[in-house]
Amino acid sequence: MKKYKLTVKSNEHLPPDTIKDLLKYKINPFEIKVRINFFKSLKNGRVLIETNSKEELEALQKDINDKCEGKLEANALKLRNPRQVIINIPEEISIGNVEDILLTQNKDVSL
Repeated sequence: MKKYKLTVKSNEHLPPDTIKDLLKYKINPFEIKVRINFFKSLKNGRVLIETNSKEELEALQKDINDKCEGKLEANALKLRNPRQVIINIPEEISIGNVEDILLTQNKDVSL
């Protein structure tokens, strides 16, 4: 199951515990029909919130940015594309057939 994560940071350099208290006071997940799975303070002074769907994430992000305007800022985490460098490739393998060879050698990989 894919999880959707949101980070909340303070514009006024508040500690994470104060951010959590402010969110609990101003945001009511029941009103906006959002189910929060995970609510944790991070070392960098931010708060991490996890939801089940992208719609819930967007609704929560909009609600936090509207109700806590100026004090808190919510941003959705973006997934990065992984990169790999493959070395020691034989000369008979060209760029065009690398994908086919990788798929035949690794049946469990899907590109």
